[in-house]
Amino acid sequence: MQDFIRDVWTSHDATILLCTHDLREAEVLADRVGILDRGRLIALNPAEVLREQYEVDTLEEAFFAATGRTFEEETDEDAERGVFA
Repeated sequence: MQDFIRDVWTSHDATILLCTHDLREAEVLADRVGILDRGRLIALNPAEVLREQYEVDTLEEAFFAATGRTFEEETDEDAERGVFA
């Protein structure tokens, strides 16, 4: 999938919106990374800007800093909210 995205991006004048929970993949492929929390866009910047903004080493740490939550606070109830279109 990553190769396909790179091919489309380099061979066409196209905007690609990639939705992923794999923050390493987002960092590798994206010009800008958006942080969504409970359906709201709370940050949108290049990965290096997000890491600097939140004074962290990884995008995962930036997510938790931006949302004010920790991994341990995540519950199964959060996962059961469903998919919204």
